[in-house]
Amino acid sequence: MLDDNNLLQVNATVIVGFLVLLTIYSLKYPISIQEKRAQKILRVAIAVVIVPFAVSAILTIVGWLGFAEAWAVSGFAYLVVAIFLILNIPTRGINMVKGSNTLDDEYTPDSTK
Repeated sequence: MLDDNNLLQVNATVIVGFLVLLTIYSLKYPISIQEKRAQKILRVAIAVVIVPFAVSAILTIVGWLGFAEAWAVSGFAYLVVAIFLILNIPTRGINMVKGSNTLDDEYTPDSTK
């Protein structure tokens, strides 16, 4: 069982790390419409990772360490799923995104799609 200071430190580290990852990932400009759609999915997957750790930090501050640890553990479980998405969607999942047909469609600002 972690004490409240260690649990807050773990939560803060994960939250800051994923905010940095989200910032770095958002700097990449999508080339095609499929990449743009995949990038939206990945941004959501990265941003949602923060939620269980934020709830865990709030519960730690309130003093409910049992619930806070449970939220942190669930956050790490979702972290595994998010890492899988982050690693697989850009390479294989672009065609699985709803509405995409091929990888050959180029993104242009005047596109009528």
